[in-house]
Order: sequence, then C-alpha cells, then structure tokens
Amino acid sequence: MPWLNQPLFADKRRLRIAAVVGASLTAAVLLWALLEHLDPLPPRNVVMVTGSAGSGYEVAGRQYQALLAEHGIHVELRSSAGDVENLAALTDPTADIDFGLLLGGLPNQSTATCLESLGTVFLQPLWIFYRTEDRKAPSRFQELAGLRMSMGSVGSGTHALTTELFQRTGTPIDPALVRTLSADEAADQLIAGQIDTAVVVTSWNARSVQRLLGTPGIGIVGLDRADAFAALYPFLEKVVLPEGAGDLKLNQPPRDVQLLAGTSSLVVRRRLHPAIRYLLLRRRPKRSTAAPTCSMAVGTFPPPKASTSRSAKKPRCTTSLADPSCCSTCRSGWRRWSSGWF
Repeated sequence: MPWLNQPLFADKRRLRIAAVVGASLTAAVLLWALLEHLDPLPPRNVVMVTGSAGSGYEVAGRQYQALLAEHGIHVELRSSAGDVENLAALTDPTADIDFGLLLGGLPNQSTATCLESLGTVFLQPLWIFYRTEDRKAPSRFQELAGLRMSMGSVGSGTHALTTELFQRTGTPIDPALVRTLSADEAADQLIAGQIDTAVVVTSWNARSVQRLLGTPGIGIVGLDRADAFAALYPFLEKVVLPEGAGDLKLNQPPRDVQLLAGTSSLVVRRRLHPAIRYLLLRRRPKRSTAAPTCSMAVGTFPPPKASTSRSAKKPRCTTSLADPSCCSTCRSGWRRWSSGWF
C-alpha cells in the first residue's frame, strides 16, 4: 500500500520498533539484576577446609559431608595443618574454600571481614600429655621447660596457642628440644619415648587423644591456674576431665584434671549461598556418645552455653526437610530461602 510509505506512518513504525527493542532490553536488564540479587540456585558442590588426618576437625568434616549429602550437596574436604592454615585459606580471595572450622583467638581473625561465623560448634581442650616415669605431675607451664616437647605443627592452632601461653607465662622455648609434629606424630613419639611431652589442641574424639588416654605410663597435665587463663583470654574456658573418664579400667586420669579449652566455630565466606548456610546451621553433627558430659563440654553440638538462651529451649527438628513430618518452623525457613530459586 503506497500510503504506508508516507513519512508520517514510517516514523510511527520506527517509533514502535524502537519502543519494542527498548522494552526488551529493559526487561532483560531487570531480569539479570533480579537473578543476580536472588542468587537463585545453590551450588551442588562446596569445599570445606578441615585439619590434619585423625584430628577432630577431620571427624567433624566427615560428619558435615554426610549431613549435606542427604540434601544432594557434595562437600569436598581439604586437609590442612590446622587453624592458622584454615584462616589463611578462608581469607585468600584466590582460594575456592567455602567454609571451615576455626579456633577462637587466632591472630588477624577479628579483621577478616570476608568471613562470617555461624556459631560455636564444640570445645577443643588443650591436652598436655607427658611420660610419668617417676616424674612429678606438672601443674604449670614453667615446669615443662627443659623437656623434649611437641608444640604442634607450624600452621596449627596448637602451635599458635602454645606459643602464646608459653610467652605469657615466661616459659623458655628451647628450639633444640621443641619439635613441630602433628597430633598423630606426637602421640607416636611420646609412646615410643622419643619426646617427654606432647601438647595437642583437639577434640575429645581425635585419634591421638584416644590413643594417649588409653596408654599406661602417659599422664595428663592439670593446670592449677586454669581460672586465671580463662579470665585473661576470652576465647578460653576451664573444663574438667573427671577421674576415670579416659579409661575406667586403667582409671585414667587417676583424679579430676583441670584443662583449658578453646572454642571452635563454623566459619563461612560471606559469598556462600544462603541455602547452604541454612543447612549448615540446621544440620549440625551430633555429639560423640563417648565424650564426657559432666563438667567437660567436649564434642557437644551445640555447646552447653547455647542451652541458656531462650531459643535453645525449643525442641530442634531432626527430620529431613523433604519429610512431611518436618516442623513448620523449619519448613517456613526453607521456603524463605528457596522461594527465589526456581
């Protein structure tokens, strides 16, 4: 039709085309911004940094791996020398670590703005094992001077905490007598008589702790000034290992022992998807059934301190989110995070 080629109708057609193109571009930008903001799909693969072989962190890592696998999330476990290396990996912008466990009180931990704590998971006692051999039981760090000793591998929380406490108490550290061994290596050498003392910061169910508690001739140092250390260091607590809790047959330890314990928290990167955080908060590993439950809160999930809060008085739902019997509170939280996924 010749009249369609007239200038008036040609201009209107160009305006309509421009309006359609502009609206499409605007919709595409808005859709991209919406998807970017909601972060709709949680990842199916995440990476957790744990600790050395046989450590309490490795045990906890396997538990988290099994719990998240129930929801189709694969957790890759990365071993490390311990807490110091964990902190370095979590704060490294080039690393692909998503979450891990950290001991409180580490240097530069409070300045790590890229991390977020999901709360305390368990206590890690400072175990000081020694060979008895007609030796008077030590009760202070100064009495360990001059002994062949393992202070933990470099990069571990054991090494960092022990170094700090030795310096605070004025206990000399002789490089010729100190060895930087992992917990399992320290246990081997202590049993073999190659060292006199082994300092280990790990949980009750760690392989090295269970071995040493059941070995005749190996004692545990009880600190008579544990209250003072707990007052000076906010991240430390005094705990008591009851008589016979290590081995009832051997009555190990032969008396109640005062220990120091650090709090270990589950720490995630802020970029971690909210759905994964929700699962980590809700599906915490269960406490070890072999752990003492009196005045020593080792291996508890969550620790006894949480039981004093009003929220902790409510019963926790232990069913799967896919189970129809799951409580309404958990389901509402799940729907809140999942509403933007699909």
